[in-house]
Formats: sequence, C-alpha cells, structure tokens
Amino acid sequence: MSIDQGTTGSTVILVDQVGSLVAKATIDYRQIYPHAGWVEHNPEDIWQSVERHPARAWFPESRSHFGPTPCDAPTAG
Repeated sequence: MSIDQGTTGSTVILVDQVGSLVAKATIDYRQIYPHAGWVEHNPEDIWQSVERHPARAWFPESRSHFGPTPCDAPTAG
C-alpha cells in the first residue's frame, strides 16, 4: 500500500506481489483560502482522508466482496 498526500487530496494504491495495481482510491479534502494566493488545509481533514483510504481501496461499492482482504496485504516496517 502506498499513500500519496497531494495538494487537493490523498490517494492510496494497493499493489500485489508483482507490482500490479489491485485497487486505487482518492479522497479530496477542503481547500482554505485565507488570502489571495494562499492555500491552507485543516490537518484533521488530511488525517481523516488518510484514515479512510484503506477501507475505500479494499471495499469500494463497485468491487465484489470476494478477492483480497486487508489481511492479505503484505506489510513492512
């Protein structure tokens, strides 16, 4: 699993043992513009977007409930 923290949202990808894409999910978060040319983010919005990613990647509405589960994901670290 890899998480990309971008300017407008968080993206998670899951790959199998040979590097093939298994699932991908993106969650956008709110942009705050306090002044012209400035952008800020609420850290809680960012954290919540990362917290929700694994479940959305493993169980999006369009995916069958059969197949890999979070328990099948290899871990490191």
